[in-house]
Amino acid sequence: MRTEYRLTSLGYECWEALYGQATSAGCGEIVPPDEERLAATDELLAAALPVLMRVGNRFVAAAISRRDPRLGNALAREAAATLRLLDRALIAHGRDHGYDPEAWRTRAATTAWVLGDSEEEFDATLLATIVEDVVRGVGRVFVALPRDRLGVPEWLSDAIGQLLVVYATAGQGRP
Repeated sequence: MRTEYRLTSLGYECWEALYGQATSAGCGEIVPPDEERLAATDELLAAALPVLMRVGNRFVAAAISRRDPRLGNALAREAAATLRLLDRALIAHGRDHGYDPEAWRTRAATTAWVLGDSEEEFDATLLATIVEDVVRGVGRVFVALPRDRLGVPEWLSDAIGQLLVVYATAGQGRP
């Protein structure tokens, strides 16, 4: 089944389930779970960036060599691990600023649903572009941390939603 058909056939509930699947699959891949619970938002973001860059580089390499962008379990695992850290950064920010992050998590699943429902073919070039957008979003979060309390969860939820599409495509995720 073609990836774009499979993604457009997913309903919102499937994206929510895939979000939970990705955060579970990424558990302990970059930061141990006990450290995740204590880490600050910026610490989690800093831990996620090198892996996020590696994921993007793999898609660029796949685009140049014209290989299949779904490079197997390792890429899906790295995408899940990065998604988990961004999710935990959202939770940490909510904890530190006194808000419940659930509405922002819902926004992330909605972003994935809308992006996954597009007519574009999710080839390696498009996935590399999505990862580049996620990196930009994380950069915006770093800038927003000291001065824009509402900008942080907005940029994080956008990045999480985009990365959820990468995870679904890379791992042929099955919610």
